[in-house]
Amino acid sequence: MNELELIHKKLDAILAHLNISTHPAKFMTAKQVESHYGISAKTLLNRSKLPQDHKRYIPALCLKGGRKKYFEKKVLDRILLVSQDSAI
Repeated sequence: MNELELIHKKLDAILAHLNISTHPAKFMTAKQVESHYGISAKTLLNRSKLPQDHKRYIPALCLKGGRKKYFEKKVLDRILLVSQDSAI
């Protein structure tokens, strides 16, 4: 086993111990979005309640029978990329 494989194995063990997934998920909860992008979870949830034609609306998905909202990572990337470009 070479050095690089040993480092990868150790990193995987550390991440598994911390319960952090190395595989990118398609959908994220508000808390996951907050930790990944730095956007407040409350802000995200409030903006998902706005009408769809509102300029600050962020689309969310609720699974049947559940209260938790999920946000698609691809959509968040697109929204944040546009907002960063307009801020410049």
